[in-house]
Amino acid sequence: MSNLKDLFISQSFFGIINLENSTQPITSQSGDIQLQDGIGTNLGIFINASTKDVTISNKLNVDDTVDIDGDLDVTGNIYLSGSWIHTGSIDVKGDVTVDGNVSANIATFDTVNTRLLHVTEESASVIFSSGSNILGDENTDTQTLNGSVYIPFKEFLKGNVLDTDTRINQKQNSGSFNAYTQSTDIRLNNIESFTSSQENINSGYNSFTESVDNKFTTLQSYTASVDNSLSSLNAFTSSQISINSGYNSFTQSADGRLTNIELTTASLDNSVTLINAFTSSTNQRLTSIEAFTSSLSFDFVEKTEFNTYTASVDSSLSSINSFTASADVSITALNLYTASQDVHNSAINNFTASQQSHNSAVNTFTASAQSEIDNLVAATGSYARTDIGNTFNGTQVFSGSVGGDVHSITVASQTASIDCSQGNFFTLEQATGTNYLLKATNIAAGKTITLRVNKTNPAGTISIDTGSIKFPSGFSYEITPGDNKQDVVTFVSFDNSSLYAVASKNFV
Repeated sequence: MSNLKDLFISQSFFGIINLENSTQPITSQSGDIQLQDGIGTNLGIFINASTKDVTISNKLNVDDTVDIDGDLDVTGNIYLSGSWIHTGSIDVKGDVTVDGNVSANIATFDTVNTRLLHVTEESASVIFSSGSNILGDENTDTQTLNGSVYIPFKEFLKGNVLDTDTRINQKQNSGSFNAYTQSTDIRLNNIESFTSSQENINSGYNSFTESVDNKFTTLQSYTASVDNSLSSLNAFTSSQISINSGYNSFTQSADGRLTNIELTTASLDNSVTLINAFTSSTNQRLTSIEAFTSSLSFDFVEKTEFNTYTASVDSSLSSINSFTASADVSITALNLYTASQDVHNSAINNFTASQQSHNSAVNTFTASAQSEIDNLVAATGSYARTDIGNTFNGTQVFSGSVGGDVHSITVASQTASIDCSQGNFFTLEQATGTNYLLKATNIAAGKTITLRVNKTNPAGTISIDTGSIKFPSGFSYEITPGDNKQDVVTFVSFDNSSLYAVASKNFV
């Protein structure tokens, strides 16, 4: 017996519960260890040193719900006031007295004494019904016994006591048995015919299933081909965009040059119009001169004056002819440039028409590919992408390992922040002789995070931001003292307020 007052414990601790032998830990003892109070009084509760099973030798009163996950061995009586809900099998060695109803899907009893028993189905190899029994309570009730019925004492049968052979002979003689047999043969033939038909239908189902499998295989091959085609299309589209950019630059330059040509042509048109107007005016003046000259008498003006005036007119006409010749040369050059530009513009138009036709074909193929992809998405229900996050519902099975990036925590202003949005694996280097504040940010529900703390400076310490990280009471994390020490801290989250953590220290 262990008396704690002999171990210098004050009398105020007489009520403490301890092992029968408190001088040794339970792992150093054997068998069932009695629990006692502070002065050695047995409490009727035993703990097995090896299995840690608990045995109660006294009466156990429970006034609330009891959840038991495992076996419960009871020697004695169990008194229940209320409902007893049990999942699994119950083996009762003894009597069970129930004041009320008992409902069970499957139950095994040695002896059942009951006033009224409602049974839907009895299933057993041998059922003994001792004593006198009555099947049915009215003459119209029907009792159906499937299988053989053995009656060893036919002399105790009342009513028609003919045995089975005699009844069969009577049925055969009356013809009703043959009629029944013939009817049964017909029904068996119908069953065989239906079975043969069903086998043909099943064969059709098998062929259809194989066809569907082949279609899915073809669809998968086609999808891979479409992926390659889309990759090529994307590469071509990127190249085409670069080419079109060059075309656009050239077209803009050509537009500018055509604008300048149109401005020059409009200016030349104005110049030619002015030339024509001047020529017309000159013709009118010459006509007037000729008319005036013809009306003049020979002695009206001196010949010298007239020659001087005529030379002046000839000089003006010569200047007009020189300007007209120069204008003809400019117009000829303009016509040549315009013809060359027309040929160049025609080539651009032909290429643009060809490019539009090619783009139309690309758009048609893209629309067809998109339709195929939409059909594939509709058939598969969903698809995962590698460039964005995905949400999976239901059970997912991965054959192989699933890894994650390991992120190194950067310390800023003596604060080491775990950014939960980055991943699930983090490392923290405590290489200084100062104190780091460990906290968590961007917390989301359903996260599991693992942190390795590597301490390379013996003077370094870590404190916890209790607002974002919670440890069990009395087990707050303190970094392992010393140099070159490694601790591992595991976190889980159930909402976005804080992480719940436990630490494993000093890995070697």
